[in-house]
Amino acid sequence: MVHNLWTELYIVLLLLAAVVIISQCYITYLFHKYEQAKIWKVIGILFPLGLNIYIYQIIKLEKRLNNFLQIASMERRDWRTAYLLVLAQYLLLFAVFGLFASP
Repeated sequence: MVHNLWTELYIVLLLLAAVVIISQCYITYLFHKYEQAKIWKVIGILFPLGLNIYIYQIIKLEKRLNNFLQIASMERRDWRTAYLLVLAQYLLLFAVFGLFASP
């Protein structure tokens, strides 16, 4: 029973780590695609859990436009995917927290 619990926990933590790493790589790719500055690549890697997107949104995206619909359809799709990956990170974090918090 205990061995099975540790195995499940290990699998969940590996899944969480994989989602975070994939999300960080994709967000860094987006920053490289839309901003050529190296600082955005560093921000993309260093700030997990959507902080990098929110920093970009506050500094660059909000100044560039007033409405999300003004972005080109391909760029809008890219940002929707990035926000979906951040949401998946939070859902997995809540699942891990629920696993630890449940009796």
